[in-house]
Amino acid sequence: MCFISSLSNVRCRMARCGWRRACLPALCLVMLWWLWRTKTVTPAIQLATAIEIPLSDIELVVGRHFPRYKVTEHKRLAGGVINAVFLLRLETKEKPLQVVLKFSNPSWRGDCKLRNEIAAMRLVQRYTKLPIPKVLAASDEPETNGVGLGYVILSFERGAKLKDVLPSLTEQQKRHVFRQWSEFSAELKKIELPSFGSFSTLVGTFTDLEGNAHIEEEVSITALSGNGLCSHLGPFKNYAEYAVAKATQFIPLLPQHSDNVKDIVTKWANAVLIKDRGVIEQPVLIHHDISVRNILVHVDSSGNASLTSFLDWEFAMAAPFDEEAGFPFMLEHMTDADRDIFWEEWQSMQLPKPKPDDDVTQNLRMYESLIRLAHCHMWGLDQVELENTVANAKKMVWDLCVKKGGCAKDE
Repeated sequence: MCFISSLSNVRCRMARCGWRRACLPALCLVMLWWLWRTKTVTPAIQLATAIEIPLSDIELVVGRHFPRYKVTEHKRLAGGVINAVFLLRLETKEKPLQVVLKFSNPSWRGDCKLRNEIAAMRLVQRYTKLPIPKVLAASDEPETNGVGLGYVILSFERGAKLKDVLPSLTEQQKRHVFRQWSEFSAELKKIELPSFGSFSTLVGTFTDLEGNAHIEEEVSITALSGNGLCSHLGPFKNYAEYAVAKATQFIPLLPQHSDNVKDIVTKWANAVLIKDRGVIEQPVLIHHDISVRNILVHVDSSGNASLTSFLDWEFAMAAPFDEEAGFPFMLEHMTDADRDIFWEEWQSMQLPKPKPDDDVTQNLRMYESLIRLAHCHMWGLDQVELENTVANAKKMVWDLCVKKGGCAKDE
């Protein structure tokens, strides 16, 4: 199932002709050169908890999109690290309404991630039955929208985060929720895309509060975004270029004293092109941050547990499906017994369980080590914590690099 007519029945396959084989290493070197030339200065990173949003800005946003409604209650939701998120109660003469208002964090290139999230959610709503919030309104123009930040207004979905309720669920309840999770993931796997990358579309008001659709814009696959960077890398027609770009886009975010880590990444990037040149991967729509933190579950009065919503699509990508299951954070906050139940339900849907030594899993581990290193640096951990993180990242990256082959360790 493809997502727009222009992409109908298109299956991305890595080209095997001689010119592409000859050009891949050159493309990698150009990519690395561009990133190396990027000024390696730590961005002014600000956590969402430090972003103050006055009530007047909230009222301005609501008044612009829904002038008949008045904000009667607003509550900032806990746990937002990257974005500032509010639960709002809106009222008119007809009926009250609850919505979620999320302001993007400019320190995390919020507008790129905002466009990516909305485009991905529109694809999901159009081509699957996954329960996700509705995009009611949005703006990706902080310079002109009056509040200085990008934002999106989403429908409020009932339920508690699976992370919070999982310990109290029975095995039968867990199986049902994990089965729903697996079924929905199988739906996403069917959305085949022509290239690897992030998503983009014109952001505007899509649905009013009465459920009437407005703007219909075509979604496109664009350069990688997220994790602190809006890169100019991509979209990509093959997995090797995509895997290298995901790692190398972190180079400008690494601390100044980690030049040896950058050298390792460079060597690894060249190695992965050699090793993965023949890898054929079909890009599909993946959430790329799916975990018990981003799933809502409702338990009714009869004890029936149901998955009610998948949240936070800002890191969604056109990528190999194996990255969804192999992403290191997916099974966080689960016990070993929970993981066993999950994989049983997952594999019952004919979905692949990641293999520890395959290329995609190894590349994801490289990616995870760079995420942790860059984030720790940007969040200003003290020197001891940062040095430990650098040391751990160096070891992990070295191990993967050497295992890939073609990267001899220089003492």
